Amino acid sequence: MSVLIVLDDLVAQGGAESWRFSPSLFESHCFTKATGSGITVPSDDLMTRAPALFFLAATVFPGVVPLSCWEQRWPQGYLTALGLGLHPDPAVTWASVSLSHLRHLRDRLVFLHEAPPWITGSGAVALIDALRVPFADLGWAMHDSPGGGRVLLSTPMACRAVVAPYETIAGRSLHQVLPQGAGAGMLMQLLTTGQLVLAREKANRHREEQGFPALNTPWICGVGCGADFFDQVGAPVAMRGCFWCEDPEYAGLAHQAGWRPLDWETQKDNAVVDQNKELALGVARVVDAVGTGPVWIQFSPTTNQRLHHLLVDFIHPLATVLAKTNAGLLILTRETQGEVAGYSWGYGRGRTLVSKRRFWHRRRWGQGDGLTMDLARTLWLS
Repeated sequence: MSVLIVLDDLVAQGGAESWRFSPSLFESHCFTKATGSGITVPSDDLMTRAPALFFLAATVFPGVVPLSCWEQRWPQGYLTALGLGLHPDPAVTWASVSLSHLRHLRDRLVFLHEAPPWITGSGAVALIDALRVPFADLGWAMHDSPGGGRVLLSTPMACRAVVAPYETIAGRSLHQVLPQGAGAGMLMQLLTTGQLVLAREKANRHREEQGFPALNTPWICGVGCGADFFDQVGAPVAMRGCFWCEDPEYAGLAHQAGWRPLDWETQKDNAVVDQNKELALGVARVVDAVGTGPVWIQFSPTTNQRLHHLLVDFIHPLATVLAKTNAGLLILTRETQGEVAGYSWGYGRGRTLVSKRRFWHRRRWGQGDGLTMDLARTLWLS
């Protein structure tokens, strides 16, 4: 069996910093047996964040077509709710809501986002609370995620609109990203109602006094019904294992595919132990789990320091132990060099996980064949 580690969102805020995970990894370990330049999913304008997620969806659900996930009404809201432990009804419409700044630019209305996540911005919580009752009056219940960071909506009404994800609308005009399809009208009603509410909120005036743009427009996306989507794509692959994911959308996908959560968080006096011990415990839990089936781990490191900790305290020790058991390790990362971003992957099994680089090892990270869904299933699930 093999362990899959996904390192997603390796994009520095503001684009001022480049992420280069792979050279650090391969100073110590040489995954030379099968190392590729990326996944073989062509780039698409609406998929700046999600290729790895959709790639995994197509790996565990053969009926998923990665390039048309948004057009198939990818149920982001439902999967996020599932991953957060909200026990969403798959027959109900779920969505996620975020706040943005919409302003006139020449003859267009253009979305502008701040560099940090909007939910951490000044007054964001108060602005979301202001939308709770008006949205409920329109038939949409609001759900806060445990620990914050995600705001979800649900409604018993059918809504099958296709909506651009929040991550893709920055710099684009409202006309370019208008919801399409059945239910688009009710989403526009939420948008315009939200604009009226947000325009009169004190929290937005305080933001402008502090030099921040007003969060004046809600964007509702990830709209879908879990039952509709997964009935359409069919059953998951029969091979299942354990997972641990930081991103609740990934966790929801794993839950939907029938995988078991791998719980390695240790509590001491109501506080989580320090990060080094937590990662060391994670290594032990993953090694135990891979003895009975495949394992799926996903991290969303947002700083170089966190990435370094994952490399030193989790990936290197895990590779060392897996080498002794002849287990495999498949790593999929999103990396950037300047303004160029892409996905790279590496794979090794047994002693190749701890082999030192030799001069005859010509193949290096970022070179070689692309990773297809069939190859991923072979390397990871068999």
